[in-house]
Amino acid sequence: MKKLVKSVLMLSIASLAILSSCKKETTDEVTDVTVTITPSPSASLVDVGTVLTLTIEAKGNTDNKLKKITVTSTQSGSALLSKTLSVNSTTEIVRDTLKKSNETYSYTVTVEGEKGSPATKTYTVKTKTVAAGVNVTNAIPLFGQTNGAGTNANFMQLTDPHGTFSTSTFVANKAKVDVAFFYGSINKATLTSPSDATMQGLYSGLNWTGANVTKLYKTSMTVAEFDAVVTANSDAAITTLAASVATSAWVSSISQLSRYNVILYKTAGNKLGLIKVDNLSATGANDAEISLQIISQKN
Repeated sequence: MKKLVKSVLMLSIASLAILSSCKKETTDEVTDVTVTITPSPSASLVDVGTVLTLTIEAKGNTDNKLKKITVTSTQSGSALLSKTLSVNSTTEIVRDTLKKSNETYSYTVTVEGEKGSPATKTYTVKTKTVAAGVNVTNAIPLFGQTNGAGTNANFMQLTDPHGTFSTSTFVANKAKVDVAFFYGSINKATLTSPSDATMQGLYSGLNWTGANVTKLYKTSMTVAEFDAVVTANSDAAITTLAASVATSAWVSSISQLSRYNVILYKTAGNKLGLIKVDNLSATGANDAEISLQIISQKN
């Protein structure tokens, strides 16, 4: 009989322990905080200058009150802001003016409760590309490497004010030089980047260390299409064309040039533009002359 009573007592104690354990687990369960972001406007692509409004709904509960609401934002990967909002209200408003074109803005809201895991939501929006005006030059002459050497211009700046330089003025203006001209027995009329080794060999008396690296691409653009860019006074067609060119298609030198060829360029400073061969006259390096009209993006 004593053994039976003892067994019953032990079972009762074990049952109480199990019930106590279950009760404790239920008591310790935590309902995590939640967050939602409602943007206005809600479009993923918006105009430059748009005032973006983010309505943030952060929710805790009686067992897990809100402790902290943090908003961080980036512009194309670069940090813009990081700030902590009030937790006195479940609704917070964040406003931002999207000032730059063709940029991706990202907003991350992190909500922390007194217990449990934080909740995170991210909203991303992109601004539209805004076409910029262009600079347009008259025909600018460059000369072959032995045509008036030291006096006539062989090099040019492809951004405004589009200066030209001879071998005599090169040293003081090397940082401005974006393109060079030479005439070869095989290559004929050639435009090159200042970094091009063949061209540097022909102008061997100059120090080319640190010369600009300009990328060139020979287009199929017609004179009428070139003139249309001038008339539009917009770089939209230039940026669209540049975006379609494969990385491997850019070169440092374009040879065998002829009148009305149109070349797309990208400077070391990532400025885009077009070069049209307006005129060309040459029988050799000593009399070669090329006239170029330039359309360049505004600085």
